[in-house]
Amino acid sequence: MRGTRPPRSGIVLGGSGRRKAHPRGGLKRARVREARLQRSFPLAFPKNPSPKVPLKIRIFEDLLPCALDLSLSEAELREAIRIWCRGTRYWACFIEGASRVDLAG
Repeated sequence: MRGTRPPRSGIVLGGSGRRKAHPRGGLKRARVREARLQRSFPLAFPKNPSPKVPLKIRIFEDLLPCALDLSLSEAELREAIRIWCRGTRYWACFIEGASRVDLAG
């Protein structure tokens, strides 16, 4: 079909209709970055099915000194935080008066 573009999620549908990883491996790399954050800071980045917690404002600045330990560049870390903070699972954790969580939990 002329003029169609691949989905923005990084997943491409194959001819059989099954989902395949994008050729650049974007989804896989995002999952690896997420796992590194969860392993290093389990209270701030809980694993599913635990609900996500609201992160403190400017948490990226707290994570930046840890980027080398996480084997992430600044851009990769920024992308990991951006991906973590989007979606209904994250936005559902915001309740009026709830405190935000830093890296220590």
